[in-house]
Amino acid sequence: MDPLTGCRKWYRPSLNLTDVVGDVNRIIDAKRPDAPFMLVTDGITWTRRESDLSKLVQLQIGGQIARIYTTKMASQFKAELETLRAELKI
Repeated sequence: MDPLTGCRKWYRPSLNLTDVVGDVNRIIDAKRPDAPFMLVTDGITWTRRESDLSKLVQLQIGGQIARIYTTKMASQFKAELETLRAELKI
């Protein structure tokens, strides 16, 4: 669990960046339909991976990803998690 958010982290130290979209799709397929999926990226490596980022944005537009954040958006992410907790009463 992440101490800042209280959420489970999806972390693979040996992550092969060639299949980020595949990993995201597996998470989407495995999660409950009513569970929002919020994705945090480092924001740096994506400048060289515009095609994958575009696919992730399409998943967000399609509603499979609730929101995509960069690490620089940590305070906004935390605020929106607090709002979500209040809405879901958890």
